[in-house]
Amino acid sequence: MRGKILNVIKANPHKILENNEISALITAIGGGYGNPPKDKEYNKSDYFNADAMRYHKIVIMTDADVDGSHIRTLLLTFFYQFMRDIITEGRLYIAQPPLYKVKKGNSENYLIDDKELTKFLLTNNKDELEFNIFDKKKKVQLKEEELNEIIDLAARANSAYQNLDLTYLDSQFFDQVINTGLFLQDFAPGKVEKSIFKNFLSNLNDVYKSENIKFTFQSMISNELVFLQEKEGYNKIIKLPLEKLLHLREFISLESLKLYNKMGFSKSTDASFGIAKLSTKENFSCYGLVEFFNTLFEMSKKGQSISRYKGLGEMNPEQLWETTLDRANRKLLQVKLEDQVNAERQLIMLMGDDVTDRKNFIQDNSIKVANLDI
Repeated sequence: MRGKILNVIKANPHKILENNEISALITAIGGGYGNPPKDKEYNKSDYFNADAMRYHKIVIMTDADVDGSHIRTLLLTFFYQFMRDIITEGRLYIAQPPLYKVKKGNSENYLIDDKELTKFLLTNNKDELEFNIFDKKKKVQLKEEELNEIIDLAARANSAYQNLDLTYLDSQFFDQVINTGLFLQDFAPGKVEKSIFKNFLSNLNDVYKSENIKFTFQSMISNELVFLQEKEGYNKIIKLPLEKLLHLREFISLESLKLYNKMGFSKSTDASFGIAKLSTKENFSCYGLVEFFNTLFEMSKKGQSISRYKGLGEMNPEQLWETTLDRANRKLLQVKLEDQVNAERQLIMLMGDDVTDRKNFIQDNSIKVANLDI
């Protein structure tokens, strides 16, 4: 199809049928168009009839960028409004073309999205690295299941760091917020006292001791926690928005920190991760989850070529066949209609004329966005 089709929620019925792309789509699929009424008898030839379709499956395949997402949403809206039986009969699918190709030597791996890329890089190169926990100079090698749990926890901590828009903080500062679990339990904003931050500040000042940096808690102003950073006579104010910090528990729970706390990270900075690259003997120490995530991610990228596909046209025909079209390898998402009332509400909110509802939805869900393609 050439570009975007009409938003059929907003468009006039005559305009919809005059649209070249929609007209071509109706002709190609066969079976007519229009959802039949449920409360009265009707002539099948006047509405969409799935039995008359030319194809058993309809697969939507668009680019992996924001324009591709928009086109896919417009197509889903059209099928819901005019050919709903394709969805209810389980005959509508969404193709999953890869966003990344990772190449190392003769090995090539295609990965669907950022989450899959991260998981691949963090777990696929573990054999080339050695992982240890150091606690007061004592070295303990991590077991396989412990390592996997820590990697998963580190990925979630990094998601919180990115999604809550707290990257203006140094990652080591943010790590101590997690290590001390301050905002992962009941936190009463009306009873903020300096004593609450005793362990947090103790850990934080230990981490930055070698840089001659000291932190103190000042006060809470307009729902922001205010800390003072002092270094060799220079002062800097650091503000932490309480609302964002209280969202931390959506990414990490106290329960998930059990193993991590058992290793000693919550009590002091005596505990640290050690990552060593076996081939080069490089060694890195990390005092928290985000620092561990970033170090492991950068070490895992070395020696690998990572290509990002923004559009299907950037792949050669053989790659497109191998990754997206070949039945033996392809991944398809089946579109299902599980809650029609909620589907109607979401569709009208996101595709309808009411700007206020759509704006509220975007604001409420903005913290869940890790990568925004503008």
